[in-house]
Formats: sequence, structure tokens, C-alpha cells
Amino acid sequence: MDYVKIGGKVWDVLVMEIEESFEQLYTDNTGRTLAPGAPLTLDTLGTFITHSVTFKRRKGMEAEFDALFDYLMQPRNVGFDVEMVHNQGTIKYKAYCSNGSRKIFNILKKLGLVNWAPMTVKFIPIEAQVKP
Repeated sequence: MDYVKIGGKVWDVLVMEIEESFEQLYTDNTGRTLAPGAPLTLDTLGTFITHSVTFKRRKGMEAEFDALFDYLMQPRNVGFDVEMVHNQGTIKYKAYCSNGSRKIFNILKKLGLVNWAPMTVKFIPIEAQVKP
């Protein structure tokens, strides 16, 4: 099973770490009431499951690591398809990445090669995966 697919593709890079988290978002109708004890009224939009993935280049596959970086940095209005590990399987969703960065590990001038250190990217869903 492939645990990380981006844009329908399994990229030829190493996946070093995956962190899964969730956030429940609420409408502006959420708030405290004036009833005794001021109970909270929740108006849930849904639960958004995000993934932070740390990628590392494979030796000899520097161009693939660069291509993944370039793919993720492309501006889009609709996001892109991802499939990420979730529980004992995977979850598919449309995602976006709002920012990313990477640092140079070393430069091999004689080979004309720039080696990048691992990069971590957060994949944020376009819409809630769990809806009330």
C-alpha cells in the first residue's frame, strides 16, 4: 500500500515522517448562551484532517525531489489530490499547501549538484472530511 500520493502520483522520494492531526471548525453561530451556567452552543462545520510529511531526497534522485518541490509550490485555485495514511488505511482529499521551505545540505560543485536537506510540508484539506 502506498501511504503518500500527491497529485495521483507516488513520488520517488523518501518519506521520513508523517504527522496526522485534526481541527474542528465552527460557524460564527457558536458561542455562550445567556441560560444559567452559560452553556456553549456549538455549530460545527466539520473536522479537517491534516498531514505534515517530511520528505528526503533519494540518492541519485535529486531531480525528483526538485520536481516535488516545484509541484507543491505551483499556485492553484482548487487544490490537488492527495492520499495519505489514516488509521490502518488511507484517506483521499483535495489539499493545498500555503507555504514550504528547504535548506541546502551541500553543494557538490564538481558534479554540478545541489543536495537539499529534508523538507516538511503541511497538507491542508480544502473541505471537511468528517461532517456533522
